[in-house]
Amino acid sequence: MVEYMHSFEMLEKITGDPRWIDHCEDVAFNSFPAAQTADLKGLHYLTCPNQGALTWEQIARRAEPRHDVLVQPRRGLSLLPAQCRDGLAVHAEELWLATADHGLAASIYCASDVTANVADGQEVKISEQTDYPFSDTIELKIGTEKSGEVPLKLRIPGLVRRCERQSE
Repeated sequence: MVEYMHSFEMLEKITGDPRWIDHCEDVAFNSFPAAQTADLKGLHYLTCPNQGALTWEQIARRAEPRHDVLVQPRRGLSLLPAQCRDGLAVHAEELWLATADHGLAASIYCASDVTANVADGQEVKISEQTDYPFSDTIELKIGTEKSGEVPLKLRIPGLVRRCERQSE
């Protein structure tokens, strides 16, 4: 899942198409957290929507007293690989991207702070406050060393784009 998210992030950088980040968010907010055990020490390699049993104890309680029933689900449980521990940290590296016009693009929304050199070497600081995707509010506080224009591109999440089309 981490590599899947990374691939979508790379495709968004290559194509400039924000739909790739929509796919990335689907994995980051839905599949990735659900694939980890509650104590974050294990990973469910085999997951599916609305999976009813996620821990060995839950599987054992639901399983019939047949060896083959217990063996199959247990194959999907393992220790948490190092890559998964870093999954959201890697995802966070893609929050803000440089643009071709020497500005910044808000690619992935998350409470964050960024300091970057943009157009003509000007330093810009942006503080983002949000509970996205659990809130529909994103607040950006932007500060620069001197007055001037700073190219800023904001991604409109796919869910918002779909809602706008339905309301038309």
